[in-house]
Amino acid sequence: MHLLKDLIDLILPPVCYICKRRLKSEENIICNDCYSRIRLLSPPYCERCGRPLPTPDIKVCNTCIIERHPCSYIRGISPYDGIAEHLIILLKYNGKIGTAKILGRLMIQAILKEEIYRNCNVILPVPLHTTRTRERGYNQAELLGKELSVELNIPLVSDALIRVRATPSQTKLPSEERATNVKDAFVVNKQRIELIKDKTVLLVDDVLTTGATLNECARTLLKGDVKEVLGIVSVIA
Repeated sequence: MHLLKDLIDLILPPVCYICKRRLKSEENIICNDCYSRIRLLSPPYCERCGRPLPTPDIKVCNTCIIERHPCSYIRGISPYDGIAEHLIILLKYNGKIGTAKILGRLMIQAILKEEIYRNCNVILPVPLHTTRTRERGYNQAELLGKELSVELNIPLVSDALIRVRATPSQTKLPSEERATNVKDAFVVNKQRIELIKDKTVLLVDDVLTTGATLNECARTLLKGDVKEVLGIVSVIA
């Protein structure tokens, strides 16, 4: 197998997904230069949803002050721009599933810095509807969840939450319509309920925009006797 890979690499040397430069032997998926240019989120950000704040004097954003979110804690690793945006587009729309390893690695680093995540017992990806999964061939949130599960040694339960309505893409909707779009779009899989009952769930997704999808998932899970839902995403738009 290694000989075959070496032969393929000799004929078609791997290149960086972003800049297309030939990768060095110690590099994987993207080059070290592109990796170093991923802009990471840093404080100050909202203590609830993780959105950047203009000053450290503010602890919670206006949205979280006004609304009571069922997803009690959310963090993202990067704003939706630059290298991180390219990685998300490659993952979601270009079949480049290897980018999940890069994003997953950064999500793990963020999780390990936050004490609250130590309480998580199980990892759940935000589900796609079966029609979307067939079209894409995979669920990008599940790929990210697998990376987290292996490194954090927390079980991944991919089918505990089911998407029962094929809703239009959130990216095409104005913010005020997104909560309505995903309302009642998810149900708890009764055959998996014992795996999540009374557990603290780490809910994984790729992009946070308004938070409507994560919060609707969290609302559904809490109705299914989950103890608490914490969120982690790759980027915050």
